[in-house]
Amino acid sequence: MAGRGKSARRGWPKVWCAALLLAGVLWVTELATAPVLADEPVVTEEDAAAADAAPADQSATAAAATVADDALTGAPTDAPTDAVAADETVEAPDETVEAPDAEAAAEPADDVDADAAADAGDTVEPGDEANDTASLNHTPTFDGPIHILVIGDSLADGLWAGVYRRTRGFDDVTVERHTRVSSGLSRPDYYDWNAEIDEVIADEDMDIAIVSIGLNDGQPVFYEGRWDHDFGTEEWDRIYRERVVAFMTELADAGIPTFWLGLPTVRSAEFDQRVQHMNDIYREAAAETGVYFVETRAITADASGAYAAYLNDEDGRQRLMRANDGIHFTGPGYEMLGQALVDAIAQALGVLTDADGPA
Repeated sequence: MAGRGKSARRGWPKVWCAALLLAGVLWVTELATAPVLADEPVVTEEDAAAADAAPADQSATAAAATVADDALTGAPTDAPTDAVAADETVEAPDETVEAPDAEAAAEPADDVDADAAADAGDTVEPGDEANDTASLNHTPTFDGPIHILVIGDSLADGLWAGVYRRTRGFDDVTVERHTRVSSGLSRPDYYDWNAEIDEVIADEDMDIAIVSIGLNDGQPVFYEGRWDHDFGTEEWDRIYRERVVAFMTELADAGIPTFWLGLPTVRSAEFDQRVQHMNDIYREAAAETGVYFVETRAITADASGAYAAYLNDEDGRQRLMRANDGIHFTGPGYEMLGQALVDAIAQALGVLTDADGPA
């Protein structure tokens, strides 16, 4: 009996090793199928309400996040969290908005307010406002309350708070959101925006759409059940561009003026190259579909065009605009983006102007 007891005790280490090995295999398998993310926690409605009473330099979102710094292999790496030196300053230049290409864009639809179209000027022209056969037509007249919907990933969550704060002085303007943290267009197996946008159009009351998607897309694209196409390859570009165009077209065909926010500068040089590549796709697709592309790189960079965490606000005060992950923004940073969008909407549609209320 004593001999059998010692033998049993000697066998336990083998059992534990086998169990640990099995757990390790399951963990690696889960990592292999998980999305490569560059996202952060959601900004709740309570956060936005609290932001009204908070100091202007308080961050609207959490700083912790991970970034796909090696998306060509699909392997996530931790984003640097070291603080950026306070002397990294730059005077923010004026924001610009890329209008749809004049040859590709059509005249405003007949039911769009003529004064609003005239106020837009020649610098920004709306594209084809609506498909006559579309069963869901949201083409706004802007003769009543204006409903703005912010759509996208975690950057859109923070952007929603920024747009809300920059439009709260206008009468009859509401800002809602339809967002999904860690989502994008490259991983429909995780969240399928191209399928979801139809339901968004059907269910949401919106006169203007603001879209911010892409921070999680610098990775291999999921297509026909596989990850065969690495970021930046010819097939990746083709598949991803088709999804962007399809997404934009759904909104355009419903007659919804749509403002697509270009991705900002990011701290990682490799990731920033991917961001610029995706911006090229968004810019071209916007010109093709009649969506307004709003540039952000100029206002999120220093004088040399590089990433900067500290920038001057509209009053010339130096502020921390970026979160510690080098991707997202602080409260003042999201307000900066929100103001850029308000300016773009005013320029393009003739609403949210100084005549309507304070910017």
